[in-house]
Amino acid sequence: MSFIIIIIIIIIIIIIIIIIFIIIIIIIIIIIIIKYGSYNEIAIFRYFLFSSESRCSTGWVAYGKSCFLIIDIPTLEWNDARRNCQRLGGDLAKITSAAGNQFICNLIFDQTKTTTLGALLGLHRKADTKFYWADGSPLTGYTAWSSGELNSPSTDQKCGHILGQTDCRRSIWNDMSCSMDKPNIERAPVTLCQKTS
Repeated sequence: MSFIIIIIIIIIIIIIIIIIFIIIIIIIIIIIIIKYGSYNEIAIFRYFLFSSESRCSTGWVAYGKSCFLIIDIPTLEWNDARRNCQRLGGDLAKITSAAGNQFICNLIFDQTKTTTLGALLGLHRKADTKFYWADGSPLTGYTAWSSGELNSPSTDQKCGHILGQTDCRRSIWNDMSCSMDKPNIERAPVTLCQKTS
């Protein structure tokens, strides 16, 4: 008698697992239809292998293993920009390659609101006068400083940004003061956030 009960319990568990599996498949199909407007092999392939949207929250754009977001409000303080990114689960952006720099420039150029000073990066100069990324890693390898930059460490230009508007086509970085006065709000850089996807 107990053997029959065990077999019935096993059959019931198997049926429950199959039902859960079917429900998961139905949910995935519904998501694919909502995202891509159809359900076919190409949509499934895109969803599981290439869907950057599935890795990033709404408003964020995927590149590599990260998601990027531009907060297109001019920001006077580097620390305020960083806090805004951290509130959203990220930090100010870190650029480590020419391709990544070009991606960022295209992202900035596509914004409805960009300023002459472009977007703040996660670059800041520490007491040792060297630049570091917001994550604490030193600036080594790829850079895109404008000709004649970096300014002397004795200046107040201790934060980095990527230039906007026509300058962005050249993918140029510049060092600037980490704090700007209110009269400069119209040209102040916007905030560029990055988080791991």
